Amino acid sequence: MPLNIPVLAVRQEWAHLIATSYKIDEHRLYPAPIKYIGKDIAIYASLTAPKKEETQAIKDFFKVNYSKGRAERWDFQPKPRGYIVAVATLKNSRRVSREEFNSSYLTHANPLSWYVPGKSHLWRLCNIRPLYRLDNLIKFKFSGSMVWSSIPAETLRAQGVGL
Repeated sequence: MPLNIPVLAVRQEWAHLIATSYKIDEHRLYPAPIKYIGKDIAIYASLTAPKKEETQAIKDFFKVNYSKGRAERWDFQPKPRGYIVAVATLKNSRRVSREEFNSSYLTHANPLSWYVPGKSHLWRLCNIRPLYRLDNLIKFKFSGSMVWSSIPAETLRAQGVGL
């Protein structure tokens, strides 16, 4: 059992989409670190506020891809930032073509304009365990690179997250 779990910083609203399992692919402009493939990673809702056009992209995602009722139920109020919101297993990472990126919109929910030829990778997440269902989100002070940090596994287990 690892002592520390890697923490991936994801901007809100996308961190919330992961925690609620609407989003199972994370878009990045580089492959996932091989050492994390098949491992649990914590999803951190970064402190960076979403831009208006990004929030609009989420609204468009629901309007286009889900029933009207589901889109209406989605809470477009600001989501908590600065917290661990889920733990997921990083299943794989692969470079994708523009066609694949466009056709997998339902799994990554990113604006199609974010695709960068030759650089866009989708990191598949599985076994997503949200912390939103728990009484307390885990407040987390992100340290390290802008993308990765770590959290003691015991902190997650103490909140009821199965690892």
